[in-house]
Amino acid sequence: MKFKKIVCGALSLAMALSLAACGGGRSTSTPAPSAPATVESAPAATPEAPALPDGYPSKNIDWLVPVAAGASLDLHIRALDQIVDFGSTTSVTNMVGASQVLGLTELLSREADGYTIGCSAFAGSIIQPAMGNTDYTVDDFRPIAALNEPTCNIILAKPGSDVDTWEGLKDRLLNGDTVYYTTNNVGAVPHIAFLSMLDQLGTTNAELVSFDGAAACATAVMGGHVDIAILDIGPSANYVKEGTLVNVLTVAEERSPILPDSPSAGEVGFEGMDAFAGFIWVTVSKDMPEPIVEFLREKITAALESDEYKEFLATQNETVEQFMGEEEINARLAEAAAMYNDIFTRVDM
Repeated sequence: MKFKKIVCGALSLAMALSLAACGGGRSTSTPAPSAPATVESAPAATPEAPALPDGYPSKNIDWLVPVAAGASLDLHIRALDQIVDFGSTTSVTNMVGASQVLGLTELLSREADGYTIGCSAFAGSIIQPAMGNTDYTVDDFRPIAALNEPTCNIILAKPGSDVDTWEGLKDRLLNGDTVYYTTNNVGAVPHIAFLSMLDQLGTTNAELVSFDGAAACATAVMGGHVDIAILDIGPSANYVKEGTLVNVLTVAEERSPILPDSPSAGEVGFEGMDAFAGFIWVTVSKDMPEPIVEFLREKITAALESDEYKEFLATQNETVEQFMGEEEINARLAEAAAMYNDIFTRVDM
């Protein structure tokens, strides 16, 4: 099927209310020649920030995660949950299905009262709406903070197989038997990245085999059940460092500092690979009251800046030099929507 074009505008920035009041007076008598006239002014009123609802938070706050436990998005949320202090109990609920659509749809169905916090990535917020598979658009949500910097994907193969180099994989794709591949989320960024590569090669000699989660995908490659897996470089780079899998190709314009010895897709002639550098973020309904949004943003940002969270990122082969806030996330989402719109006009699924 061909995909419909979408236009994603940036979400509204936080509203600001300001009140200013000033008063003035003048002298009522003529001053002596040596005394200057005086003017008295009332001090300007200071804008008051909207107040949190009385008693908030007064009950459990639930992280609604639209992917399976153990997926990259889930791991980031659970790490954050161990650090953040909302002054209330918290829980993590995984709602899996339809490339994040079920979880994000559930988020919008819940009351926007600050007791449900969502999270997302391109799959649920950009790709699935572009495919016409959702009743929502990215404009129905409001991002709070990014949990990592944009990261690329890698193509993993079993060492010693005939596809453990790019030359070997390319030969199979163009001249050999069907290449069986897997990815941890059908219709997500790694999947569409590989479809874009097949499109640029001018071949359809590949067949998708689904497995539940990145670990299962990697295990399937190790066991010879599939030829390759396309996965996020973060946790998957550990398989390469351990020697259990080989990185055939880094799906990016340039080589990654995480796996600098592996060639990049840009090096071997693919174009537009940086469109697949995704990230994950905390999100809420656009209807959530501003004071609650600001409260959540303050607490989450403090947790993201902690040493504990940075240590977690190191385990995922990630670093964060500058966290993205609402405005930058919105700009990147608009850019991503345009990029995927262009891809979907050329790539069939």
